[in-house]
Amino acid sequence: VVDAALYKADVVHANADEAATLLRWPKGYHCTQLARALCDATGAACVVVTDGSNGAAAAVASDPNRLSSSSLKWPANDLKAVASLPGPPGVAPNANGAGDAF
Repeated sequence: VVDAALYKADVVHANADEAATLLRWPKGYHCTQLARALCDATGAACVVVTDGSNGAAAAVASDPNRLSSSSLKWPANDLKAVASLPGPPGVAPNANGAGDAF
């Protein structure tokens, strides 16, 4: 069920562990690598991968038609941009809901 829904999504948001699991990769990859690979593998128009204090990365496809699930073309190999931001300084006492807030 997860795979079927994943390949129909226009936008995918996952944390680094979830992205690695979806890709069937071992943990430890940088969120930029994960975002790029997940965007390419799924055909999503935009993939955001968060990684706590390590920051977040987004991969955006160059083909605007990929925003319609009925016109998915994958593997992508047409990424327009991959950008990452460092995490904010400090220690979060409780990360519950952080992905929802993102």
